[in-house]
Amino acid sequence: TSFVFYDSRTVVVGSASSVRASVDARSGERASVAQNAKLTEGIGQSSAAAVRFAINLTPSMTSGLSSLEIPIPDFSSVNLIFGSIDVASAVALNATLRNDTADHAKAIADRLNGLVMAVKGLLTSTSNPKMSALNEALKSVSIVGNDIDVTITASLPQEFFAQLFK
Repeated sequence: TSFVFYDSRTVVVGSASSVRASVDARSGERASVAQNAKLTEGIGQSSAAAVRFAINLTPSMTSGLSSLEIPIPDFSSVNLIFGSIDVASAVALNATLRNDTADHAKAIADRLNGLVMAVKGLLTSTSNPKMSALNEALKSVSIVGNDIDVTITASLPQEFFAQLFK
């Protein structure tokens, strides 16, 4: 992972080749990501926040996300993730996973909701303060499938991070 700071408000993070490409785009030697209609549409649909993001996914990026141990969804149908992170009084996350079909979006939403419910169930009986804090934080997670999109929102109080990193 590499990064470059362009100014006090802009940082680019990614693989070394993608960060170099952003430097080339900024200097005019290469076409800018801002010319990518899919990414600019995703950023445009993200709420104004401290951090806005859009990631154009390829099948090679999602192929490594499968697991036999954990029943995570098949993310191969996701072709764009966009959203925002705000840090006003809490850390508010809003992410949208855009799929190729509504059926795939529903399957991902159902599987993610099932995983959240299973983790909540496992954490309910714990006396570990860190795990109890995680269980409380999971109560703010909402996963909703709507047509080809799966929207994930969460609002984590700053105290959660203080408790987690104690």
